Amino acid sequence: MSFSSRSLCRLGVVATVLLAQPQTSQAESWTDLSGTRTIEARLVGLWNQSVVLQMGDGRRVTVNLEDLQAGSRIQAQNMAREQKLARAERVKELQGQAADAAAPAPTPLPTPPPAPDYQPPTPNTPCVAQLQWMIDQSNAGHLRAQFDALPPSYRKDIGDLVQGAVAKVDPAAWQSITGSLHQIGDLVVTRQRWLFSHPRLEALNPTTREKIEEFLLTLGGLLREGLDPQALDPAQLQSVPFENWLAQRSDAMAPYLAEMTRIAGGSSLPSFQMVSEKDGVTTVKVTVDSTEITQTYTQVDGFWVQSELATNWPTMIADAKKSLEDTPNGSILSDGMAAMIPAMIGPMISPLASAKDKKEFQAAMEPIFAQVQPAVSSLTMLAGISPQRGRGGSQMDNEYGSMDDEYEREMQAQMESEEMEMGMEMDMDMEMEMEMRGDESQN
Repeated sequence: MSFSSRSLCRLGVVATVLLAQPQTSQAESWTDLSGTRTIEARLVGLWNQSVVLQMGDGRRVTVNLEDLQAGSRIQAQNMAREQKLARAERVKELQGQAADAAAPAPTPLPTPPPAPDYQPPTPNTPCVAQLQWMIDQSNAGHLRAQFDALPPSYRKDIGDLVQGAVAKVDPAAWQSITGSLHQIGDLVVTRQRWLFSHPRLEALNPTTREKIEEFLLTLGGLLREGLDPQALDPAQLQSVPFENWLAQRSDAMAPYLAEMTRIAGGSSLPSFQMVSEKDGVTTVKVTVDSTEITQTYTQVDGFWVQSELATNWPTMIADAKKSLEDTPNGSILSDGMAAMIPAMIGPMISPLASAKDKKEFQAAMEPIFAQVQPAVSSLTMLAGISPQRGRGGSQMDNEYGSMDDEYEREMQAQMESEEMEMGMEMDMDMEMEMEMRGDESQN
């Protein structure tokens, strides 16, 4: 085999490099074409016919692939393929993380813990036991407990009234009202990252912000699940017995109602004590905090109802049915008052729903802050939040207040920073190639 002077020179350089470098841990063995010299070095990359190796002292050298023994050439090619696949996976992972961070909400959407299983009532139980059952099931988030606590005949009367009332409702107005409220809940849940990263909310003290997020997410989920347009379609309401429809809605809403009960915390629950029982009538003392009242219950078909309600029930149902008979079909909610709700909500939520990114969404939130500021105190009270000092020492009522020039600049700078971060490209191959060229120029 003959060699040109250029080939011999290249082999000499390779041999010199291989001899001169100390072995390094966590590296690979590389042997020159003659098979007489082997070193330990880490592969940086392979571009075209150039192998970039990092020596034990940190220096990088570039070796022509043809100047390595066959085993080393195969090793370099295999490792280069693995590096390329690993880089592609890493780029994909980073791009996914960036996309997830920019997404309006996590995937999957977080939900509250499941509510405790519903325990149906048992007929002919003592009056106090039934009352306590109703409180326990209601606190567990089960809306239907109030309905199931009624005698079967009462449930049938209510179901008939609901079916009759649905026929009298203006379907377009009904869907417009419930759809607007549902959309509010949907926006809170599906745009939660954009919503809660708004500088006005981030300026709140951490405890206040956490409680507001918790409350609004639960309320938003309740509206989103409870007012599902398909479930509230008048045709759907009329196609199934009301008791079955209510059970479905109750199950869907139970986790959110149970969470709302937990968030409310400290609210006092009534306690019950039987005072007397005679001839199917029970007198019960109800205590809430330090307030005590006495109520009388009558057993009807195995279930206890307040005696006054039991006495008036037939008349109440008859009057309600007569009123429905006198009501024209499609007339309920057809007046101008019913249209006020969508008219008020629509202009606020339409820009939010059409926002393409966080910047547009948060810009659309500004007019809403100005309109809802008077309700902030009520909201924080419902969320169980006590007044605390926030940014700039302002009271809770003022934490959503007007921002000074410094805060406006802070908000603008934050938005510009986020745009720059999202505009950065990840191109590892380009970076490595530039490093390789730099090493070659040094050599």
